[in-house]
Amino acid sequence: NIDNASVNHDIQILNYPNPFNSHTNIIFFIKKKSHVSITIYNSLGKTIKDVDYGYRNEGYNIISIDNFNEPSGIYFLKFTVSDINNVIKIIHLK
Repeated sequence: NIDNASVNHDIQILNYPNPFNSHTNIIFFIKKKSHVSITIYNSLGKTIKDVDYGYRNEGYNIISIDNFNEPSGIYFLKFTVSDINNVIKIIHLK
């Protein structure tokens, strides 16, 4: 969904499907090989998941989030590439 995509000069990111049940894909484009990590927060700001994915190659990449067993609701996914942060809203429905 392009409404939930985040774009800046070096990164494009979105998740699909959104809303999702227990699985979603984080699809992103980076211009150069970079270190990637994600942190997912609930609506109260509590960290739910924090994962370091190491270095990813330039171009399009996909990261899968599986077995997301949190309650239904709105979550925020902070996507970090090197020293650049993007945040997108993700919706979890059980």
